[in-house]
Amino acid sequence: MYDDMYEMRILITCSFICIVSLISVSVSIIIVFIGPMVRMYYCPRCKMKKVIEYQDSIVCPDCLLEFGKKLIGVIPDDEILAHGEIYAVIDSF
Repeated sequence: MYDDMYEMRILITCSFICIVSLISVSVSIIIVFIGPMVRMYYCPRCKMKKVIEYQDSIVCPDCLLEFGKKLIGVIPDDEILAHGEIYAVIDSF
């Protein structure tokens, strides 16, 4: 009887370790691969959430303006310039 209890404890311990390991691996996969892809972009001008997303920028189909992804959510929306506005400032110099 003692051997059966000992074997049962070992089996429960191994099962617990396997379950905890699977959960931690699953959470790591979700954080690393799925987490960054879930980010929603929006137009800083009209606040429209349905924008066309490119690799480094987004285009608002309502405003027809293109914005850099790196600036959205980092600086205030009223200070973000569209790519056309940035190029106009640079061309003036």
